[in-house]
Amino acid sequence: MFPSEVRDASGITRKRAPMTKEQGQALVEGSKAVPEEWKTAFVREVQRLARTGRQFTSEDVVSVVGVPAGANPNVVGARVSACAKMRIIRRCGFRKSKRPERRSAIVAVWVGMPSA
Repeated sequence: MFPSEVRDASGITRKRAPMTKEQGQALVEGSKAVPEEWKTAFVREVQRLARTGRQFTSEDVVSVVGVPAGANPNVVGARVSACAKMRIIRRCGFRKSKRPERRSAIVAVWVGMPSA
């Protein structure tokens, strides 16, 4: 089965209705595998990095707060987007990931907003 598919009660595989970015973020953040304490710690670390005035990536935040065991890894992007919506940070560019398992994937680079 593909991620875009779902198996109904009768066992038939059907296409999943497309989700908006916001719906997907709400789904992963609303998971019981994502504790409120982790969400708070994530935002605090983003605020700390934002106050430095230096550029950073989500990888820098995760190196401090980690990712909750059993949580969908997309929760990191959902939290970063939430911080941007709160106007704590803004995207200032892109670079290749430093994590070997990401195989040089492109990641967003962030910087704090003046009011952060």
